[in-house]
Amino acid sequence: MKRMIFGIFFGILGIISITLGISYSFYNYAHEGSNDNIITTDKIIFLYNSLPDIENGISIQNATPISDEQGKVLSGIQEYFDFEIIYNGNSLYNIPYEITVRKTKDSTMDDQFLKVYLTELNNNLEETRLLEPFIQLAQTEQIKEEQYIEKIIYRDEIQKNQSNYDKKFRLRIWNSTDGLNETTVPSSDSTFSLTVHVYASGVAVISEEPN
Repeated sequence: MKRMIFGIFFGILGIISITLGISYSFYNYAHEGSNDNIITTDKIIFLYNSLPDIENGISIQNATPISDEQGKVLSGIQEYFDFEIIYNGNSLYNIPYEITVRKTKDSTMDDQFLKVYLTELNNNLEETRLLEPFIQLAQTEQIKEEQYIEKIIYRDEIQKNQSNYDKKFRLRIWNSTDGLNETTVPSSDSTFSLTVHVYASGVAVISEEPN
């Protein structure tokens, strides 16, 4: 039986777990603490900039509620998170992937107040890909909600025979003024942190020939 799976490059020292099913191979990228933020493999690279508070994600602390207009232009050094998905191969199969954000266990701010804003960077211009309340985003099927609250923020598919795939993203979150009143204003010492994760799937070729 012959098998072919897609190799993966991951941008930091972390956990790479691979589970091969009957017809699909599944790649799960998770992060373990490390100062190195570049991991390489054969096909897909997840590359990101490390922030002081949370290496592969973004965090807000003691944040005063702001409007969407203010949130979309946050530009401080810890107010946005840049990352990149790169593919340098030439696969015979389409490779679907999804990007998720995982709520950390130490987050204390109510989900209903958090806005998530994802843009794609093209020639220094930002194109909106997502602007939604965190609580309204769909839970990923890759992990149970009982383990982590982890929401999908982007999906795409690298087409077969496509090479030089490169997408640059910028993630912002903020404490939103939407729906706030005197009884719902979050505590001034509340915090909220999200880590970014990437999941990709590729077809595994199965034949009747021996290994």
